[in-house]
Amino acid sequence: MAARFFLDEIGDLSPATQVKLLRVLQEKEFERVGSQTPIRCNVRIITATSRNLEEMIEQERFRADLYYRLNVFPIYVPPLRERKSDILLLADHFVEKFSKNSGKNVRRVSTAAIDLLASYHWPGNVRELENCIERAVLLCQDKAIEAHHLPPTLQKKDASEKKLRWHIGIRHGCARIRNDRRRTQRQRWQHGRRRAQSRPDRTPDRPAGEALRH
Repeated sequence: MAARFFLDEIGDLSPATQVKLLRVLQEKEFERVGSQTPIRCNVRIITATSRNLEEMIEQERFRADLYYRLNVFPIYVPPLRERKSDILLLADHFVEKFSKNSGKNVRRVSTAAIDLLASYHWPGNVRELENCIERAVLLCQDKAIEAHHLPPTLQKKDASEKKLRWHIGIRHGCARIRNDRRRTQRQRWQHGRRRAQSRPDRTPDRPAGEALRH
């Protein structure tokens, strides 16, 4: 049975290491450090990367022959920010994991904390979420993780969004007040104009040819 190896961030390999890995995949053999005797091997290699390897090939930073040897069955996993439904499932898994490791009885994530997790953009993907939950479990002294247990980066984002919504509300409120004032002034002017048009002329008609006396 073939052994299995997982190589993370394959795009960060140096050119020399890429050559050695390509030889292992093609020739099914390798040499130990300090030895010149090749050793046969039967391995299955699984790799992962967050880089665009095709662009790196065009920039001559990654070997094309190695890429095509590895690209047998590609699986594209979208970033965490594009699969919001997975955040709660992963958070529950990490809560159970770190609660067990730390000997605590943390069982769930509160609604306020879930809202912060769902609104965050997660540049570090699952690793960042894992570290976030581990920190929250360490700080939590109850059975539920609250919003204040999460890292400051998530809380600052929530505070900035609330401040933005407050400023937008103020601007909209001021706009409504100005519109109401303009509407009131327009209505008063139109009402006065209608009254002036409907009021009968009280000045008696003068005979024709009568001069005005000063």
